[in-house]
Amino acid sequence: MTLKSDLFDCVVDTFGLNYTLYPEKCLDEMKRVCKPNGKILLIESGKSNHQLLNYYLEIMLPLHIDKYGYFNNRDWEAIISKSGLKIIEHEERLNGSIQIFVLENI
Repeated sequence: MTLKSDLFDCVVDTFGLNYTLYPEKCLDEMKRVCKPNGKILLIESGKSNHQLLNYYLEIMLPLHIDKYGYFNNRDWEAIISKSGLKIIEHEERLNGSIQIFVLENI
């Protein structure tokens, strides 16, 4: 089933993009179904602002992918910056390993 474009005022995703091989494609789809000037709200875990924690995430990545299918070390700002979505708000929790974004579909 394909949803029509520009359907939703707001699209919400909580930790779902961490389970996909191609988060860029998922963001493209969110952007497609979100109305112009609509909002996309994301809560994702990813690359931290703490180097020791990033080292741990890198070491544990193969286990997390194999056991859970979970990519726990993505750089969400870099991924979002390529999407054409505008970051309205960005908040970090737990040394930056949890990231909250409010994006605008421009």
